[in-house]
Amino acid sequence: MSRISSASITAARAGRVLVECCVSLVLLSGGSTLVLLLASTTSQVVDDARQREFVLGEQQRMDARIWWAPCLAGAGRRTRNVGPRTVLQSDVTVTGGVHALQLQAQWQPSGLGADSARRRRSGTAGWCE
Repeated sequence: MSRISSASITAARAGRVLVECCVSLVLLSGGSTLVLLLASTTSQVVDDARQREFVLGEQQRMDARIWWAPCLAGAGRRTRNVGPRTVLQSDVTVTGGVHALQLQAQWQPSGLGADSARRRRSGTAGWCE
């Protein structure tokens, strides 16, 4: 009857532990990569939605001036930064009693992505008596 020595059992187990550790590291790195991809994509989508909402709010605020007090809008062009990545350009024209406002907003959708700049244009007009 042969007896297996404790040294041979330990040596066989040491080889399995090494393989198990390597497999766990591969699984852990794969899972971490998926979590990083999900977090990055989610942050880009949320940031783009937040930036778009910010631009729409600024445009509504500018449009309200023409809707409620068109006579106070003087002709001219104005460009201003309304955030870290947003430029809002307003162009007011006066033709007779009509005061028209053309707005163009340009923003970078995400600091994380390499997307091109987004643009949104809108226009409104009011009658001044």
